[in-house]
Amino acid sequence: MLEKIKASLGANYIENTEDVLQDIIEDMTSIACDISNRKQDDEKLFPYINKAVRSEYITRRSRRITFKNRRKHI
Repeated sequence: MLEKIKASLGANYIENTEDVLQDIIEDMTSIACDISNRKQDDEKLFPYINKAVRSEYITRRSRRITFKNRRKHI
């Protein structure tokens, strides 16, 4: 799943952030399984997990960039 999500992120993926991405995948998979009462290996969950992971990853990336820019102006 990690490689598929990295590929779907395209230019939004930052090199050497596999650990961050893996943590998000684990969190979103856990939430999806809890809500749906499905097992982790149920492929029907992948589109939802993929979308949630990409959204969270891009949001975290945007926050980090915004935070860095704010620190430059202080």
